[in-house]
Amino acid sequence: MSSGAVEQIISSEKGLASWRKQCRFESRRRCHRVCIIRYRQKYPLTIRKEIKKNCYASFMWLYKHDHQWLECNLPPPTKVKKITAVKLRMPKFYYGINFKFNPLPSQHESHIDP
Repeated sequence: MSSGAVEQIISSEKGLASWRKQCRFESRRRCHRVCIIRYRQKYPLTIRKEIKKNCYASFMWLYKHDHQWLECNLPPPTKVKKITAVKLRMPKFYYGINFKFNPLPSQHESHIDP
């Protein structure tokens, strides 16, 4: 029997298509949950960013379809430390000074100019 024939039979039976769809959803959810759980067991001190990076497909699927479970099973979010930019300024007395660059003497020159 071909897969097309099976699909026709499933779609003709009332409630069978929705039951099959629910079974697929639960199977995917179980696989993605297991992926996150195993990663957390292997790396218990990991942060959310690492879980997302290393279990990306599972993380995104659960984020979209089972967000509450994902939030309950992720480590608590870490606070981002703000780093403020420091503007470096030269003191005013440097503004009028012209710095000249004197190249190093070549190997052929044996004396140094004062």
